[in-house]
Amino acid sequence: MECRYNEVTTTHAQPPAVFSPDTLTSNAAKYLTSKKLDNSSNALSKIDGAFVGTSPRPSKTALMVTPGRFSPASSLFICGMEESKKQTHCLVCPITGSRLPEIRLQDIIFTKVDTRAEEYKCLGTGVTSAVFEGQVVINNCGLKSVAVKLFKQPFDNLEGISAEAGLLKMLEQTGITPKLFGILQRTSEGNQPGIVQELIQSSITLHQLIVGTPFITKQKWYNIAYQLAFGLKSINEQGVLINDLKSDNILVNISTDDCRLTFIDMGHASYMHGKRFPMTTEQASICRHLAPEIANGEETSESSEVFALGVIFKDIPLEELSFISHKCLSKIPLLRPSVYDILNFVEEIM
Repeated sequence: MECRYNEVTTTHAQPPAVFSPDTLTSNAAKYLTSKKLDNSSNALSKIDGAFVGTSPRPSKTALMVTPGRFSPASSLFICGMEESKKQTHCLVCPITGSRLPEIRLQDIIFTKVDTRAEEYKCLGTGVTSAVFEGQVVINNCGLKSVAVKLFKQPFDNLEGISAEAGLLKMLEQTGITPKLFGILQRTSEGNQPGIVQELIQSSITLHQLIVGTPFITKQKWYNIAYQLAFGLKSINEQGVLINDLKSDNILVNISTDDCRLTFIDMGHASYMHGKRFPMTTEQASICRHLAPEIANGEETSESSEVFALGVIFKDIPLEELSFISHKCLSKIPLLRPSVYDILNFVEEIM
C-alpha cells in the first residue's frame, strides 16, 4: 500500500505486533542477517533483510475525531518520494520541518554477545524491525551507547520511518522517551534503513517487572503508576497518540529509587491524527491493549489510549488501582476518565 503522510486520510493498518524479546541475534536471524553487522574494521557493510512472512508497517493517517484538543496538521512529511530518490540529505522532521541527523552505518559498532563473529546482542524483535545494541561516535564527543532499530523496508519507503524519528525528536522535551541520535544514512551498498536512538541502561520491560522479576516495593509501584499517567499525559499534550501503549513498550530503570520509566517504540504513533487497525476476532483477542472500538474499526483517540493504560493498571499488583482501571476499561469511550482524572486519582492514593 502506498504510504503518504502529507494527506489526511483513513488508515488501514495491520494491528500492532506482539513484542517478542530476544537476547541473541541468532534468535533474530529470521529478521536480519546478523553476520552483515560486523563493522569492527570500519568497512562499509550491507544489512540484508530476511523478514520471511512479515507484514509492512502501517501506512496512512486519519483525522482524529476527538474535538477541541488538536488542530489539523498541515503536513506530516515534507520531502516527497521523488525528491528522496534524488537527494541523500532530504529527510526532515515531519513535525518541525528541520532535517533529521544522518549517521553512517560504518560508524556504528554493534555489540557482540561473545567472541563469535556472527553473534550480536538483539534487544527485541517485531514484525517489521529488530533492535540491536551498539555504540557510535556523536559529534566527536566519544562513544555513545545506542539502540539501533533496523527495518525491513527499503530506503524507497521512508515516510513511516522518518515520521517515527520525527516524533521521537519532538518528544525529547518530555524526558520520557529515548533521545534520537539520527537515521542511518543510505549507502551505495544498499543497507537497511534504521533509527539510532539512546540506549536505556539498566532497564527491563514493565511486562517483565509485572510478571515478577524482580520484586519491588509497593511504593515503587505507586511511582510507576504515577509515571505511566504523567507520561501518557505529556505525550498526548504534544499532539501525539502512541496507538500501541502496552507494558512491553515501556522500560523500567530498576537501578533508580523511583523506577524511572521510558516510553519506547513510536512505530504506530500518530501526530494530530488517529489510526484504524482492522483486525479479526482472533487478532483482537491477542491485542488486548487495543480498545474494543478499535477492534470494531473505529479510529484511535485519547480515549483508546486511556483504555490501554487501564489494561496496564489492571496488571499492576496494586489493589488501589482496581477502581480506576475498571473505569478506564469501560467499553463506552465517553465513560472513560481523562488522563488528567487518572493522574489526580493516582496522586491521591500515593
